Amino acid sequence: MVLRCGGFSLADMLFIFDKQLHRFPALSGDDPIHILGATILPQRLWVIGSAIFVFGGLWAFFTKTMTGKAAFNMPEIIRRRTSCRIKMPRIRNA
Repeated sequence: MVLRCGGFSLADMLFIFDKQLHRFPALSGDDPIHILGATILPQRLWVIGSAIFVFGGLWAFFTKTMTGKAAFNMPEIIRRRTSCRIKMPRIRNA
């Protein structure tokens, strides 16, 4: 009996995802950075920087674009239809 998972047999999956430990080299090296007596790995700086970038992008989307503002105000639109008709711009069907 051959088990299939998305077109791959169990033997194929065991060949691709074997039990050995696979490690990729770090992006910025393995040497820790010493800052004021504390040490931090360069990989953590990549994670922190990426998180700040994603949160900044989400903040910009939800505060600066019309779509983001509409998605952010959706609960208010559902609760108070008359006040939102005055506040939100009128959108016509195309």
